[in-house]
Amino acid sequence: MNIIENDFSWKGSLEKRTATDHIILHHRAGEGDAKSIHQGHLKNGWSGMGYHFYIRKDGSIFRGRPIDTVGAHTLGKNAVSVGICFEGNYHDYDKKMPKAQLDSGKELISYLRGLFPDAQVKRHCDFQATACPGQYFPFDEVSASSIVLLETPEEITKELSKKHFNIDDPRGFILALTKAKKENSPMYWGYYKLVNPTKNRLV
Repeated sequence: MNIIENDFSWKGSLEKRTATDHIILHHRAGEGDAKSIHQGHLKNGWSGMGYHFYIRKDGSIFRGRPIDTVGAHTLGKNAVSVGICFEGNYHDYDKKMPKAQLDSGKELISYLRGLFPDAQVKRHCDFQATACPGQYFPFDEVSASSIVLLETPEEITKELSKKHFNIDDPRGFILALTKAKKENSPMYWGYYKLVNPTKNRLV
């Protein structure tokens, strides 16, 4: 996954977030690049772009606020959430999300779930009286994303041992891998990529 960094100048200092209870999804209700969002939010009197990530229709993922800072995207939940904004208007005229954007959304959410395994994926409208992210936003598909993995930890253990290294304690390894699978953690993704280097995709 490629996250494009921005050289945004922030107005004032950004407050650090101490908890991550939610991953909140938004639509822009329009089109344009990440810099235009940043400038618009500065004009609102904010520190700058209120989202942590912005996904364009072509699938490009842009960094907004640093991931460990408080955003400005969902009133009352900014201190305990990561905000993702999708380019487009998924309430009025964008009735089907482009595949590139959808795939990037799934990948980013899976990545964030690895960082914050207890965080719940929510819509902006779950917390405020708004249509965001819109009636046509494919929330169920995006929020159910997970990495395609081998069927069992035993299968992964066998493949790893055969292809990459010897495992002295298969039972202990399987227990650790089972826990990592349950948590959808980066450890599990890393082992999966070793076993299936050309099959690293999301569903």
